[in-house]
Amino acid sequence: MIEHASVINHAYNIIHKAHVVAGDVILQFSPLVFDAFVEQFTMALFTGSTLVIPSKEELLNNTANIVREYKVTHLDAVPAFLSELELDDYEFKCVISGGDKCSLNLAKKYKNLINDYGPTETTISAVQYSITDLDYLSSLTNIPIGTPIANVTCYILDQKQQLLPIGVIGELYIGGAGVARGYLNQP
Repeated sequence: MIEHASVINHAYNIIHKAHVVAGDVILQFSPLVFDAFVEQFTMALFTGSTLVIPSKEELLNNTANIVREYKVTHLDAVPAFLSELELDDYEFKCVISGGDKCSLNLAKKYKNLINDYGPTETTISAVQYSITDLDYLSSLTNIPIGTPIANVTCYILDQKQQLLPIGVIGELYIGGAGVARGYLNQP
């Protein structure tokens, strides 16, 4: 049960991080039943950008042509799709990768990429990691999940829910504007 305020919080965060402005073109990659649909839809709705809504068949068979024809500036998709997409000569204003682990190779493929991470219990994503400096990637072995978005807090806690020091493995606890009220019909 996600509240409207959580969606608004997330929308304004991603608009800011991805530098979405009126005149940009966003590809509606995700279907209605996937939470990233809301991310893509609100980016366009709240900024007056163009939202390109292809059919599933067009998206699966002709994405590169759609991107070029409509001059898509922002692409938000799962890492597997982004890895396979062949648009080497095309430069997006921003690419958002979410729904699975972002690899170093994927981060190197796109100049301005946001790694979007969030469990089901949060509104689309709870943390994000922006990759704009490709030279910095050479020092990494994995792409971090990032830092909390606006109005969200994250803590790494032990089994007794005590705060752990930096670098110690524990459980990720998320709080703030993005956390769902609960599960529908489940106390």
